[in-house]
Amino acid sequence: SLIFLLAVTFPLADLLKHADSGIMPTIMTFVRPLVADLGLTPFLIISIVILGIITQVTHNIVLGAMFIPFLLPVFAEMGGNIYLLWFALYFVLNTAYCTPAASFQAALVFGHEATERKHAYILGIVLLVVCWISLVVVGIPLGNLIF
Repeated sequence: SLIFLLAVTFPLADLLKHADSGIMPTIMTFVRPLVADLGLTPFLIISIVILGIITQVTHNIVLGAMFIPFLLPVFAEMGGNIYLLWFALYFVLNTAYCTPAASFQAALVFGHEATERKHAYILGIVLLVVCWISLVVVGIPLGNLIF
């Protein structure tokens, strides 16, 4: 049920972010050396692609709550524009339609009795491709101009 998904998502995101769980410090310890030598554009692209793929099978709100507070300061330290990265991550995390666990919207589509599962997967993949193309062609260049 969507209500149960909502009831579990926010406490789970808080738990994963909490310092006592050790998850975020472990991820930071692993990721910081990997991205230290990257330029701004590769960092932006890698962040978008990795989180965009992971969010198709993991709930997008949890990923956003965990990684946006971590990635924005790292990007700012590198000299990047945090507004552009935030916009790109927000956009890509909200294009989570490929599986029922990806987002509330996907759960509604997959859970509706009038929707065949095959059509829900096709719709999710088509929406993902269209949204990512629009992000690359319009969103990032426009974000670079605005921000």
